[in-house]
Amino acid sequence: MQQFNLTFIFDGYVRQSSTDRLCPTYIETFKASDYRTAIEYFNSRVADFPQTFAAFLHDDRGAVVYNTLPHETAVQS
Repeated sequence: MQQFNLTFIFDGYVRQSSTDRLCPTYIETFKASDYRTAIEYFNSRVADFPQTFAAFLHDDRGAVVYNTLPHETAVQS
């Protein structure tokens, strides 16, 4: 299993349930068996947050492996 991080940047703020604070970003760490599974999970979590401005999937080395930006503005790592 490989560790991945999701980073969400919201269009506004989202109430974080664990702290009840309004936050402009959210980071989640999870493990997946491969990149395909990680991307599927990433897409399901993005669907959970309709106010997402941008979201990034990072591998355990910190490289951006997937994101929600249009191709021409995508971050290159």
